[in-house]
Amino acid sequence: MRIKAIGFLTAGLNIIMYGSPLGVMKTVVTTKSVEFMPFYLSFFLFLNGGAWTLYPVLLRDWFIGVPNGTGWFLGAVQLVIYAIYRNPKSSTSTQ
Repeated sequence: MRIKAIGFLTAGLNIIMYGSPLGVMKTVVTTKSVEFMPFYLSFFLFLNGGAWTLYPVLLRDWFIGVPNGTGWFLGAVQLVIYAIYRNPKSSTSTQ
């Protein structure tokens, strides 16, 4: 029972760790600029989540797989947001 309690606690904390950069996404979407969102953090978050998702798939360990799979997905979302807003849209004014 203790192992399951610790497993759920660490899985929850791992998901929170992967989700923490998502707080910047509101700023990215409202400003339409990735100035406050470092690319390498998002990229390596995606790679780390992917690597740590493959490992528990082979071992069938849900306590490692679920939070890291969630992190892999959240890293992918961040990369998509980065790709959408990486080039600031210039407003054209007609005179």
